[in-house]
Amino acid sequence: MRWPSAITALLGLAESDPELIAELGGPEIYRWREYRQGSAPSIQYTVIVTSREEVMEPVLIQWDIFARSFAQLVAIERRLRRLFHWVGWREMDGVSMSSVYVDSRDHPPPEPGVWHRSIDFRAQPVAERGW
Repeated sequence: MRWPSAITALLGLAESDPELIAELGGPEIYRWREYRQGSAPSIQYTVIVTSREEVMEPVLIQWDIFARSFAQLVAIERRLRRLFHWVGWREMDGVSMSSVYVDSRDHPPPEPGVWHRSIDFRAQPVAERGW
């Protein structure tokens, strides 16, 4: 099972990125439903689906962005796209994987003055041998 390793590697990439951390004003990256009232800007993530193929174990991850302005929302989304969309394979924390942008969408604000948008990426770690 590779999805936990893929999540850990991607979180490490996000949490160690100075540009993203600066946009967020600190390490404001949480699991889904950990959103704290008034903690915008921040990012939440959740695993939407995992599957098993012969060679790959794809995992679809939704990253929810919460921002105090449209410009801040766009800046955070732009940084996530640069971090999590690449062509080819990377070795990250012992996991060989690719990661590509899939989709994005707006949501109603969770509170006045907060923008909310989701962006999905499909990480495809190479499967472990054996089931």
